[in-house]
Amino acid sequence: MLEHLNLFKELSSVCGNQYVAINYISSLARKLNTIYRNAHVSESKLITWVLTGNCPYSKEDLEHRLTYDPDIERMNSILCYVNDEEVCEEVRHLYKESLHNKNLTLSCNNNLDTFRRSRANVLLRMIWYDFSEEDMM
Repeated sequence: MLEHLNLFKELSSVCGNQYVAINYISSLARKLNTIYRNAHVSESKLITWVLTGNCPYSKEDLEHRLTYDPDIERMNSILCYVNDEEVCEEVRHLYKESLHNKNLTLSCNNNLDTFRRSRANVLLRMIWYDFSEEDMM
């Protein structure tokens, strides 16, 4: 953090004052945000990127962020409350299969017992029919 403050002070002295430096940083951060809008880079990371000149993510991570799917992220945000990894994997598999079939595809997995299979189906329905986390509370 101290190094970022020193970089800002250097930029401020080059620009003449802090307000011009802030406008300059903001302008460049907005340009980066337009270029990498689909990468979902936070504003603070964009400002750090402008200030240091270094991307806060590796090339692979940035490419991964560009392929970010909000539906998958939403599914993961619901599944983070589930401790049973096999159920989570089943839900992920069924969700992808349902997207491919363009229709809800429920679990018939005989590797899961009846209760875990039912749990996977309930979670899949919640995700498929856009059941929000607020509805669960």
